Amino acid sequence: MSGLKPICNVIQSLLQEHEALLKLSQLKRDSLIKGDIETLNLLVQREMKHIPTIDRLEKERAGLVRLYALRVGASADDMTAEKLHELSKNDPEASTLQELTARLRKVLFDLKDLNEQNKLLLDQSMQLVDLTIELLTQSPSVPTYGDSGESNSPYQTGRTSFFDSKA
Repeated sequence: MSGLKPICNVIQSLLQEHEALLKLSQLKRDSLIKGDIETLNLLVQREMKHIPTIDRLEKERAGLVRLYALRVGASADDMTAEKLHELSKNDPEASTLQELTARLRKVLFDLKDLNEQNKLLLDQSMQLVDLTIELLTQSPSVPTYGDSGESNSPYQTGRTSFFDSKA
C-alpha cells in the first residue's frame, strides 16, 4: 500500500467537511441578506458540529504527514503540501494527493472569501440596528417655553424621547 493512501483518505475527508462548511456559509449569506435570524442560528449550530470533526481530521493528517516524512527521511517539522508533493513524486498516489490538496486549497479560499462577505453583511446589519435604535431613542423636536412662560422662537426646540433611554 502506498504511504500516501492514508494521507489522501484524510484529506478527502477534510475536503468533504470543508465543502459542507462552504455550503452552510452560502446558506448563511442568504439568511443574512433575507434577515432570517432563526435560520442563521440553526446554520451556525450546524456549522459547530463540523468543527470537532475537522479538528480531529487535521490532527490525524498532521500525524500521518509527520510519519510519512520520517519514513522518507525528511524533516517533519516544516512539512508543507508542496514539500510533500516533492517528496512523493514517485508514489502512485502522488497525483491523487496533488488533486486533493488543490481542491482543498480552493475550497478553503472560497470559504475564507465567503466568511469575509458574511462578516461585512453582519457589520452592515449591526450598523442598521444601531441607526434604528439611535433614531428611535432621539427626541422629536417640540417647541419649548422660557422661564416667563412665553414661547421661545419656534426654531428653538427641546427634546422628548419615544423611549426612556436611561431605563
